[in-house]
Amino acid sequence: MPDCIDSDRLEPEPSSGPAIIASPGPARDSADRGLTAAHGEVLLRLRRAAAGNTRPEDGVELLGAVRRSVTVGALLTLTIDWTTEVEIRTGAEMIRSAIHCRNTAELNATLARELDAEAASLETAHRLAALIGSPEVAVAEGEELPAIAALRGPYYLHEPCPRCSGGGVRACTGPDCRGGKVKCDHENAADCEACGGRGALRCPVCVGNGVVVCEQCGGVGQFTHIHRPRLTARPSRGFAVPPEAPAALRTVLEAVGIDRFDTIAEAEPLSVRHSGTQLLYERRGIVPVVTLSCACGTMPFEVETVGPDALVPAMPPFLDAALAPVLARLRAATGPEAFAVAGAFRLTGMVADAVRAGREPDVEGIVAAHEGCVSPAFVAEVAATLQTRFAETSRAAVARCWMAGAGALALVLLLVGAVDLPALLTGATAEDPAPLPLRLIWDLGVPVLAGLGLWLAVGGLLRRALDLALGGVTRAIPQGVWPAGVLGSAALLLVGLLTIWHGAPGASRLRHTLDLAAIAETRPPLPMPHTPSASERVMAAQRALARLGRYDGAIDGKMGEATKAGLASLSTLTDAGDVDANADSLDLAVAIAADRVPVNVQTPDLLIGKGWSNATRLRVTPDDQAVIAGAFLSALAAPGTAKDWTSGDGSRSGRITVTGRVEDPKDKRRLCFGFTHVVTTPAGRDAGAPLTACRTDGRWMLEE
Repeated sequence: MPDCIDSDRLEPEPSSGPAIIASPGPARDSADRGLTAAHGEVLLRLRRAAAGNTRPEDGVELLGAVRRSVTVGALLTLTIDWTTEVEIRTGAEMIRSAIHCRNTAELNATLARELDAEAASLETAHRLAALIGSPEVAVAEGEELPAIAALRGPYYLHEPCPRCSGGGVRACTGPDCRGGKVKCDHENAADCEACGGRGALRCPVCVGNGVVVCEQCGGVGQFTHIHRPRLTARPSRGFAVPPEAPAALRTVLEAVGIDRFDTIAEAEPLSVRHSGTQLLYERRGIVPVVTLSCACGTMPFEVETVGPDALVPAMPPFLDAALAPVLARLRAATGPEAFAVAGAFRLTGMVADAVRAGREPDVEGIVAAHEGCVSPAFVAEVAATLQTRFAETSRAAVARCWMAGAGALALVLLLVGAVDLPALLTGATAEDPAPLPLRLIWDLGVPVLAGLGLWLAVGGLLRRALDLALGGVTRAIPQGVWPAGVLGSAALLLVGLLTIWHGAPGASRLRHTLDLAAIAETRPPLPMPHTPSASERVMAAQRALARLGRYDGAIDGKMGEATKAGLASLSTLTDAGDVDANADSLDLAVAIAADRVPVNVQTPDLLIGKGWSNATRLRVTPDDQAVIAGAFLSALAAPGTAKDWTSGDGSRSGRITVTGRVEDPKDKRRLCFGFTHVVTTPAGRDAGAPLTACRTDGRWMLEE
């Protein structure tokens, strides 16, 4: 065995040139081309992948084959290194047949010098080679070699204890120990029998010595470190491949490894060489690489096989190009047409089946079913296209079904609103209406059942429609917001119809009439007018009087003295021509509160006139004139700025804003200003109307 290695021998020998073992041109049998049965199996895999995805006449054909022999070296490199096993003994011992070192630096230098030389020696390489024997058996993949004892050593040195620095003892760490003494804790030390009046006791930890034995070294103070060297070998595996070798060869070599190198190569005997601290095992071999030139229809492609078993690390994805026109048709077609096109091809049909079933396509399974001749990205793109077409078709079907169902449901709602079935069944009258539960069942129960039936019917119709359009749909069809939108709108329509036509859901239809003229004029039909009772009229009058500030009692519908007094106070507030001759005092109060009848109250000095409500004009009193005039004068001083006023009792307030000087409406050359006056009373907020105030006889008066 040489003691050095020639680096040139590690380079792989030049590969032999390509040899054409099959001339170009179509052929039906690989045996006629000088190929092995393994190559024929590769062709069968390609044809199985193309089956169902191309026309029979466009199947995979072998055009030619080129064989190359590539010389590859399988290398097992054992890197020799050393380590030491350390034994620590207490005390300073002299070790026979061992080399003594004075300190750690000397030990490290000696180990590096002597053991590095031994690791690189030829003798160590022979010892390691004899220990290994056959590297295929002794150095299996993932296993480490056992260490062997070095010929040099052992080595030892003495080191002091790091805890006591070699003294064997250390200072006492007892509580409050000072030089072996601790303070006596008795209050009267002179009478203490334990300390004899000295005030100090012997430390129980160190017994008065002030030091204790080092527990780390046991009082010896030194250690002996014995280093026994061992030699180790770290294996690494690799291949020496020519730079021009195909990528398929490198992939196959990484897959088979050194242990099965002879399965793909015509291997030579194992050789071993030594170089420095490395022991190299090398086995050269010639690996046959055959390139099969094939064509699928008009599309050529190549397949590289490695070894006598024609190993193929990765099939060419020729189906991506072969089915590219199919993918383009899927993108351009509508939903039913796209699924019809997809079903005509095996690969796209498998994807379409998964989409129709509502599950994610098994991309890895589809690629494996096609012998790896299609890329996962292409399968995912086909799946995304079919998912889009399915979603478009299902959305259109959902919209059509729900629009048709909405029309049918509207007819049911119109029937429920127009026909009083409970009255027809029970012969009810206005005085004796049909029972309320029966009316609620007809008004609400029947529409609810119709809505549930529509929802179930639409689900079945959708499944049937998509099954006819796309074929074999088994997944649930998402209906989006259509059910909530249609059924919610139907509920609102039903409540609206029953409320407008009949007063409320469940109300007796015999108390209302259907205003056909109003429906024809597209205005809301109104129920028959309600005739209020006497107490209801009194309550309405009491509310009106309370708004006008003429009544502060309870709204109880009783004609008490306070109600009569309030009604009497309104008799002088209106002109005879403004009041209906047939109206009584109760109706008059309601009319005045609703501003249907004007009051003849004149309050120009209060800057309030006909533009304000009757309630405001009646509630603002002459007592407010001073604060209103003050606010108006303040607003005159700052036009455009709002000035507020508040009544003495705080129940009334206002805000006056002067907009600017205006012409005298009566052409009397008076000083006039435009203004706005917003008044707030217990009856509410009243903005009135923009008017004019003029100075007349030394006072500011409203011009109406």
